[in-house]
Amino acid sequence: MRTDAARPDRPGWGMRLMDRLYPILGPAQIRRHDAVGRGVDADDLARDAALRAAYVREVGPDGRARVVRREP
Repeated sequence: MRTDAARPDRPGWGMRLMDRLYPILGPAQIRRHDAVGRGVDADDLARDAALRAAYVREVGPDGRARVVRREP
């Protein structure tokens, strides 16, 4: 059985599959909840405010961003 580990310069099978599907499926659609054209109700705003009050984004020593609960 041949694996992609034998050729480190070649992308893995999953990445090759996604490259083929990209023209059909397109990029992931990640929109802001307050984007133009989408109504934002009071529940969305309250939930957003509660999450921002409870959590904070920190960058660890390895450079990765993490969302952690705020210290009281």
